[in-house]
Amino acid sequence: ATAREREANPGALPFFDAYEAEVSLSAGDDDRALALAQKALDTLPATEVLLRARTAAVAFRAAPDERPEKWSFLEQSLRLDGGLFRRLGWTIPVRLELPDDATGAALKELLEASPRLQVGDSGVVVRMVKRGKEEAICLYGPASDAELQCGTARFRETTGTEPSSLEPTERAVRFAEALHLEALALALGLTGNDLSSLDGSTTTSGQAVHDKLQRVFDEGVLPVP
Repeated sequence: ATAREREANPGALPFFDAYEAEVSLSAGDDDRALALAQKALDTLPATEVLLRARTAAVAFRAAPDERPEKWSFLEQSLRLDGGLFRRLGWTIPVRLELPDDATGAALKELLEASPRLQVGDSGVVVRMVKRGKEEAICLYGPASDAELQCGTARFRETTGTEPSSLEPTERAVRFAEALHLEALALALGLTGNDLSSLDGSTTTSGQAVHDKLQRVFDEGVLPVP
């Protein structure tokens, strides 16, 4: 309130709305939190990726279940920053769509035990997908079915063997690791175009950052060390 009184720059108002939305949520005033969060999302600069993700998460938590836009807020938050809910100590509601086989069953057990996920009948959809020779585990929006975040199951790098030779439990572990280390990680843009602006296009997992940095070097944006 003091900052609002002292700040003469109207461009600061969306930031105050975002901060106050989270304060209102913490204070138990969900209606005010939702109203302020929606207002902030309409006016915050697009480059404020992390704050927009956080504000969308506040809107999701504040919105009643019957509000149709509730899931859209969750999608927006996870698309921008897959690691936000973990840092806030909030679980992500998910619905599992896994293969009806031994690997799918083992992965279901692992994900149900994850402190980051709340497995149920509604929420972000979790699927295993094939991308050429690679296999990944991805989050899809509950409202749009759009792909939000993905993690690649790196079988050869972690086990030194072909995926087909692994036991179902070991395959499930690799998928669970990919989900937690890549899909549910802090968003960090590192392409040549993103050096000046965080855009949420990759994650801080070791392999993902290595891949992005290599691309930056290949583009000649940074000198190779």
